[in-house]
Amino acid sequence: MATDSLQDVNHLIITNEILPGQFRGKQFEPKEIILPLEAKNWIIKEKNRIKQLVLVDNFFVLLVLGALGSLIFLISEHIKDEKNNDIKMYYFRPIFGMLLAVATFIVSMSFNSLTSTITIDNVRFESLLFLAFSAGLLSDKTYEMIVSRANNNINAGNEDEQESADQKSTVSKSPENSPPD
Repeated sequence: MATDSLQDVNHLIITNEILPGQFRGKQFEPKEIILPLEAKNWIIKEKNRIKQLVLVDNFFVLLVLGALGSLIFLISEHIKDEKNNDIKMYYFRPIFGMLLAVATFIVSMSFNSLTSTITIDNVRFESLLFLAFSAGLLSDKTYEMIVSRANNNINAGNEDEQESADQKSTVSKSPENSPPD
């Protein structure tokens, strides 16, 4: 009963045939029994617990698929031998794939909350699992993009510092700022 999500808890009726034969008397007649409030509350708690476990299980599978996608990319690069990957990459790239899978999950949930009224319990996780696996496979491209943007920002910052230093040196060399003789 707790696993059946379509059944309304307030209208649950069971038959007394669930009693084992040794507890049935000679005058036993099958009839329907309305569940007491305690049983209904227990069923509601169990349904909520099952939903939470499904969400945790799906999130764990999402993490594993992100790491698996990264490992598959690293193994294919190792076989091609185009890049000489450091051993650290085999440790940190799957973690990066997991983080990308979590980021994909967060973006997808945010997008779902903006575009529909669906709750997190009713989201189809098959598409999220595919996106997490793809994020793991593309973790190398994401890593290269992050490194290139970071280098561009650092270089832009160095150029700004160089320009301000050049401006200061030209200001100090101008005849207006030189000390009087």
